[in-house]
Amino acid sequence: MIAIRTSSLAFLFVAACRATPVASTPAPVITAAPPELESQQNSWNELGLRDYSFTYQPMCMCPGDAAVYRVEVRDGKVASFEHASEPVSRALPRPTVDSLFAWIRDAYVRKAAVVRVTYDPRLHFPAKVSIDWNLNIIDDEFSFDVSDLRPLPSAGPARR
Repeated sequence: MIAIRTSSLAFLFVAACRATPVASTPAPVITAAPPELESQQNSWNELGLRDYSFTYQPMCMCPGDAAVYRVEVRDGKVASFEHASEPVSRALPRPTVDSLFAWIRDAYVRKAAVVRVTYDPRLHFPAKVSIDWNLNIIDDEFSFDVSDLRPLPSAGPARR
């Protein structure tokens, strides 16, 4: 008798699942980044800087929080990432200005609750960024400061 009841319940469950229409999950809607991000990134790109250095200070609940790093970028790739007094964790992201723009764009696309950006008025890179993914969650915030960005003598012809 128990085997019959179990079989009947399994049959009803399978039948209910087959009778329930499966709604397809819509593709995520990618929202456009604000015009200021587009404009500043275009202005940065027009400068054509591929060799530069800058000071980077991430602020988050993560390794390397609030430490100050010196980043050198050659041909658009991180050539060195240094901290004055301690070894640098391999887990810590090593940013370029292009990757900083990508992080900001990602925050808009993923609909972060708060995205605040201040751009350098002369070189157009993101100088101060604060992202809060969800206002109701503690410790999901991420921010960083970029300062002292300096073009470096080019090692060769610029590549695009």
